[in-house]
Amino acid sequence: MERVMKEALLLLMTVILVVSIISLLNNAISIREDLYHRKLDFWKALITSINQKYGLDGSFEPPKGEEE
Repeated sequence: MERVMKEALLLLMTVILVVSIISLLNNAISIREDLYHRKLDFWKALITSINQKYGLDGSFEPPKGEEE
């Protein structure tokens, strides 16, 4: 009976560890995507500002290979 309890506790701890690692990875991916989109927003705003300042036409498009 004691051995079964130890195995159950070990299994529970393993599950908690795996869920924690998956959660950390998910958060890291989410942060990376947020930073990517902020970078694109910055460049879009900068290029739009320059276009307006000099009266140029055109729109911002992400470089090839950068799109998701």
